[in-house]
Amino acid sequence: MSKEQFSEQIQNSIRWIQGNEADHNVALSVDWGGEMHFSDISRLAEMILAGTVELFSRQSLLIVLMRANYGKVLGHSLRSRMPKDRKLICLDDVNVENGDYIDIGKPVGAGDALPIVIKTLALAY
Repeated sequence: MSKEQFSEQIQNSIRWIQGNEADHNVALSVDWGGEMHFSDISRLAEMILAGTVELFSRQSLLIVLMRANYGKVLGHSLRSRMPKDRKLICLDDVNVENGDYIDIGKPVGAGDALPIVIKTLALAY
C-alpha cells in the first residue's frame, strides 16, 4: 500500500469514528502482518504521521496500538518525527478490533508498562 493510500485510509477511519464528536481520542491499531525491519518501521512511522495530520488539528495525543512486539521502536521512530508539543502513547501486543474501546491506566512499575482494558460493545435487538 502506498503512503498516500495508507494516509487516506487512516483519515477516513478517523472521520468515521469521531464524526462530530472530536473530543474523543482515537487510537490507531496497526497489524503489519510479518517481521519488521528498521526500514519498515521508519516507513510505517512516516505513513502514520502523514495520515494523522488532520487528527492533530483536533487532539494533541496520538495513540498507536500494535499487535506485534514493535511498540517501543515504533514509538521512538514516531517521537523523533513529531512536534515536541504532541503527546504519544505507543503500545504493543494489543489485539483490538474495529470499534473497540480502550481504557489506558496510569504507568506501573518503572513507568514502562501501562495497564489497558479493551471493551467490545455488544448490542441486543
